[in-house]
Amino acid sequence: MEQMIDDQDFAASLAWPAFIAGCEAVSPDLQEQALRCLTATDERGLFFTPKPAKQMVSSIWKRRKQSGDWSMSWPSILMDC
Repeated sequence: MEQMIDDQDFAASLAWPAFIAGCEAVSPDLQEQALRCLTATDERGLFFTPKPAKQMVSSIWKRRKQSGDWSMSWPSILMDC
């Protein structure tokens, strides 16, 4: 996986799905995997959110954890970021 992420074209095609998967990740294992992928895409400058995707996804997790509502819609959380 690490070699594929190193490929710029593959990283670009991975950025959006990794972001969505990261937003939906609720277990620590899945969140860690999402952060690895998002770090790779963020480092390549593949941004489609106002802040790096890794930062946005972490904000979503934090907001859900604070509220205790892990079903909170990530698009609605992004509107407040």
